[in-house]
Amino acid sequence: MQVIRIDVGCEPRMTEIENTLKAFQKAVGGYIETVTLERTGLVVIVNEEGKLMGLPINGMLHIGRLLGEPLAGPVLVVRADPDGEDFTGVRDCDLGLIRACWVPCEAPGRS
Repeated sequence: MQVIRIDVGCEPRMTEIENTLKAFQKAVGGYIETVTLERTGLVVIVNEEGKLMGLPINGMLHIGRLLGEPLAGPVLVVRADPDGEDFTGVRDCDLGLIRACWVPCEAPGRS
């Protein structure tokens, strides 16, 4: 399925991933945590313990308001099905929304 992937220091991009828990865990490097972006149908997937593991801070999403704290490690964005129980692939237009709302964190020592 198509997802949006944001690696540390990179722009959001479309990529393919298998729609399985194992594939999501492999992509983020551990157990997953999800956050639903209100009124968008989009779901953000990150490593549940990314900050505790010392993964680099990646950035934040600003959709009307900042999405909590900065996100650590790789970030995936998928869609939720209408029932909100399963993940589905993103749409082409979703990439533009995420790119417009992504606020990357500056790497230490860079200005």
